[in-house]
Amino acid sequence: MNQSPRVLVIDDELSIRTTIERIFSRDNYRVDTASSGAEALALLEQTGPFDVVLLDVVMPGMNGFAVLEKIKAQPRTQNLRVIMLSAVSDVSEKVKAFTAGAVDYVVKPFEAAEIVARVKTQIQLKTAESALHQQSKLLRGVAQSVSLLLTHTHFETAAGQGLAILGTVANIDRAYIYQAHPHPKAGQPVISQRFGW
Repeated sequence: MNQSPRVLVIDDELSIRTTIERIFSRDNYRVDTASSGAEALALLEQTGPFDVVLLDVVMPGMNGFAVLEKIKAQPRTQNLRVIMLSAVSDVSEKVKAFTAGAVDYVVKPFEAAEIVARVKTQIQLKTAESALHQQSKLLRGVAQSVSLLLTHTHFETAAGQGLAILGTVANIDRAYIYQAHPHPKAGQPVISQRFGW
């Protein structure tokens, strides 16, 4: 990632917030904290995206499960990676957290190395998912372009439409393709030379 990873810590205990902030600050993470569910939801609404949210289960007022439900209900935050923090190690609580949309569950007290490893894993998964999404988008564009070229009887029109699709999904410069690969007879682009079609 180009920017420092951003983590939101939601816990009513100041000592936990301070400890986690200190742990991640050493590795150049940007850490924001909230002492309640309401404060956290307001922060999520007002600020840019976070890479990972560390969310305490047991808090006064709105508990962690209620906060998680609200996070997952909003289109802007529904894909956030939320790791639950709890002193409760019961399997039923862990299952409840995963069912509600949490990606991990860390039992307190935790070791610094453990929580850092779990957060780094989620950030790596997020990065991989993003890359897969971009590749999928590119492949769909290529498939549409190939389909146009195979089914359209007028090559110039098909090539233009195909390049428009590719340009949209892959930021390919149409002018560059035309200049770099002119047709040897008519001066028109030979798309197959550029893309191996």
